[in-house]
Amino acid sequence: CMVLFCLSFSVSAQGADTGKYTAAECLRAQSESYRGDIPAVYAKVDAYQESKSAWETDFPDDYKSWEITLTRIDYAQIPFFAAYEKGGSLQGALSKDYHYNFKLTKDGTDLWGWAGMGNDTPNFGTSAEFPEQFLNLKTITDKIDSQIGKVNSISFVDVWLETMANALFVSVKTDQNNYIIPYNFDPSYCHLEVGKVYPEERAMKILTTFLADNPHPGYDDNGEKVFGSAG
Repeated sequence: CMVLFCLSFSVSAQGADTGKYTAAECLRAQSESYRGDIPAVYAKVDAYQESKSAWETDFPDDYKSWEITLTRIDYAQIPFFAAYEKGGSLQGALSKDYHYNFKLTKDGTDLWGWAGMGNDTPNFGTSAEFPEQFLNLKTITDKIDSQIGKVNSISFVDVWLETMANALFVSVKTDQNNYIIPYNFDPSYCHLEVGKVYPEERAMKILTTFLADNPHPGYDDNGEKVFGSAG
């Protein structure tokens, strides 16, 4: 079995913040901690292979011999703003649920999928084409190195906003600050600019101000999501 964890690019940090790693070094180090979940990902692929639908991507019998690249996506708690206020940061608002986007590669062929690893996430999904722009690590690491500097951690967080929209945030922690880079969502839902580096407190102020001006909680009295509520 070949497992691909290393990133093939590295950019010298130019930002002012300090931490243990450049962005590429940080993602590489964090990837090492994913090794323990590879058997669980394979188990979900095996289960899928036994019950796949005709429209879904087929994985070859020897898929475990292909190179595998994992990217972890964490989930924020719901309701998000209450969890953020209680936890004091985006990292403090994370749930125990997460999933991996994964890519299998062999002889120039790529297959994509995702595997839910928490209690509440869907178990598995595949795609014949999983666009690289969904999570362009090169773009992200260049931006972090040039605008932030050295870092201690980088996380990708799926956030369900009270505006009834999902957002993917890149959460960056340094010795001095926490940052958020909004990624891959419609900015009209919350007035954050996609791809821009925000100090975390600034991003949250924009989000909460937008929510106050555009009330749309999307929850019932018990805090449960209500899909299809008024836009």
